[in-house]
Amino acid sequence: MAAGYSNGANIAASLLLLHPELLSGAVLFRGMVPLTPDSAPDLRSTKVLVGSGKHDPIIPYKQGDALAKLLASFGAEVEAYWDQGGHELGMDDVMKGQDWLGRNFSQSGAG
Repeated sequence: MAAGYSNGANIAASLLLLHPELLSGAVLFRGMVPLTPDSAPDLRSTKVLVGSGKHDPIIPYKQGDALAKLLASFGAEVEAYWDQGGHELGMDDVMKGQDWLGRNFSQSGAG
């Protein structure tokens, strides 16, 4: 499991695309498609949360949408959201991340 914001999200997304066996899931805040893998990774057992800001001047939300669609095309179970903010993270992001983690990676080991 990995979590990242901005370039940290891009690094985590790169791991998913290049070494899918390393991560069971990821929370990617304000990320974009970091690369196109040479071969299709198998992400069927991977859960991902992608969060973008509709008014992000650094990584436009359409890039977050492209990331969500790319990961889903390789089989990942992707939940994406777009808030009304910009590149900064807010409490709504923290709450969405916490809720998503609780639903997908509970302490009992499920997920």
